[in-house]
Amino acid sequence: MPAMHKRHTRLIAFEGPDKSGKETQSKMAVEALRQAGVRVERVEAPTKCTRWTHRLIYWMLRTGWAKRLPNCFQAVQTLNKLSFQLFHLPAIEARNDVVVFDRWGLSSVIYGTATGVSPRLVLWLYDRIKPADLTIVFAGRSYRRSTTEDDSYEKDSELQARVRALYRDWALDHHEDHVLVDNARPVEEVHREVMDRIVTPCRTCGARVGEDCDAGLHS
Repeated sequence: MPAMHKRHTRLIAFEGPDKSGKETQSKMAVEALRQAGVRVERVEAPTKCTRWTHRLIYWMLRTGWAKRLPNCFQAVQTLNKLSFQLFHLPAIEARNDVVVFDRWGLSSVIYGTATGVSPRLVLWLYDRIKPADLTIVFAGRSYRRSTTEDDSYEKDSELQARVRALYRDWALDHHEDHVLVDNARPVEEVHREVMDRIVTPCRTCGARVGEDCDAGLHS
């Protein structure tokens, strides 16, 4: 009797400080996977699935209330992700082989810790979010863009330095499913390393992204 194959939609998250190249690299990864015939969809967090949480998040960032009320801000961030996870993610997983996140659960841990949220609360909120199978972490310098105005987080250089250090330490401590990538190199060079990490075959059965996997996941 042939071995049973369990279809598993792989969740890949891009994490890092503000303006570290997550948007560029996540979009490039999606395009490369599509060209390879992989069914893939990109999600940017916070999502617009619950508009009031999305609007509140950016209002708090713009006005500085995110830094004044860090516990509240991270709770709203988690509520936004939970709503998406419950009501939208299952359908996206059903029609795709891979879901690529521009930020997901880890950002709440890093920014929550950096802004003084209780470690217990940070981890409790983090545990509510479905974990990614692979998280690409950028912990290098940010790129300045003249086309957008910095919010209260982006203007705070000390906060961004703490965020970079926390991302780096987390990736090194969780190296089984987190990969630290140097984002200070040329864009194409970073993209090549990202794709090398994403398309690595499963260690259990050799399946690649988009293929059925005996283990039920791609590791």
